[in-house]
Amino acid sequence: MFVTKDREERQVRYGEREDMLDDMVVTHVERYERENMCEAPANMSVGWRDPGWIHDGIMKNLKKGARYYYQQPLFPSKVCAVVVLGVFFLYYKPPIEEARIAPIILLAIQFTMIGKKIIGRHFKKNNWILGARRMMFIE
Repeated sequence: MFVTKDREERQVRYGEREDMLDDMVVTHVERYERENMCEAPANMSVGWRDPGWIHDGIMKNLKKGARYYYQQPLFPSKVCAVVVLGVFFLYYKPPIEEARIAPIILLAIQFTMIGKKIIGRHFKKNNWILGARRMMFIE
């Protein structure tokens, strides 16, 4: 899961070696709006900041106990002739024995700026919320 400023589709590359990212997943894109927030000041029109577009992608056919590297593109392929990739990330899929004991839950955490609160004629420091989404891997 990652956030961008546009809704263009992204493709995340992944593989067992950092220099061979042969697998690819297309991300699902969604966002939330001011109306989705609970109450003031989070849903006020004054000071609302665009949170960006949230991209979700699920890596498939992972081998148990294997180590995987993945990269997310910084820009959509329509913008650049060459796909510019970000830094490498590392994910480790636990062996099946651990998965039978308890479900494997990956918690993706992101910080999102939801707006500024006005106090008198002055803006208070940026208000940040911590959002989390659970993704369960099922064997």
